[in-house]
Amino acid sequence: MIFTPWVKRIMIATATLSILSAIIMMWMGSTMPLHLGLQPRSVWGGGDLAPIPAVWQLLTYPFVHLQVFGLLLAMLMYGWFGGTLEAWWGSVRFFKFFFGLTVGVAAITVVLSFFWPALAEARFLGPFPIIAAMIVAFGLTFPDREIRLFFVLPVKGIHLVWISVGITVLSIIFSGALAPFVPHIIAIASSVLLVTGSWRGRRMWLYVRKWQVESQIKREQEARKRRVEKVGHLRVVEPDDPPEQDDSAAGDDDDGGGKGNGSGQGNGAGGRWFH
Repeated sequence: MIFTPWVKRIMIATATLSILSAIIMMWMGSTMPLHLGLQPRSVWGGGDLAPIPAVWQLLTYPFVHLQVFGLLLAMLMYGWFGGTLEAWWGSVRFFKFFFGLTVGVAAITVVLSFFWPALAEARFLGPFPIIAAMIVAFGLTFPDREIRLFFVLPVKGIHLVWISVGITVLSIIFSGALAPFVPHIIAIASSVLLVTGSWRGRRMWLYVRKWQVESQIKREQEARKRRVEKVGHLRVVEPDDPPEQDDSAAGDDDDGGGKGNGSGQGNGAGGRWFH
């Protein structure tokens, strides 16, 4: 786990707001923390706080989680993947990625909710859409890096992309509803576009093709290495050194070449003269 500057700030903000929200809801009986979550209808002033437009929800929804296990898992994910990305990208790019994705996903969800009543009434609370996007970004940035998922399962970076997509699809299937997972879908798709720069279909294909070629080269190198290890007990026999040239023969050649220069026969005998 890597605790970089912005990852530490995000972790502290998430833990603080989540704990305070739990205290306010469970001990004080107030539902005020729910207004930090994203309810698309509330953003345009038609929700629980009508007629006040809750525009702050575009930014605050990932920072509140009301379950202990989910909060601890979010902290681990930030340390594993967010810290690595910030260390590799730099704090500026990571800042733009995290907060740009947070606001962008919420904004697209709000726009879609104009045409989707079930989505307009839904409420999104927690960081997992953004964490899913972060995991995808990690997998695309380090496709061949192997990590120990939950300290046990060895997984390559590119496999994390498919795992994130698979979990999202299975969650939709088993829940029987699509609307609650719209931010996850938008976040994952946006992460792919932001990391690869694949705003056009051709660039996406080139990126995928590049990864396929690099994977094939790596597999061939690993296979070659295994073959070398299998025959490692064999000794390589070097060829014998060429025989040393006889000085007397060289002298004869010189003489022959010298004679050939005058008579015209030396070009065939010595083989050294060219006109």
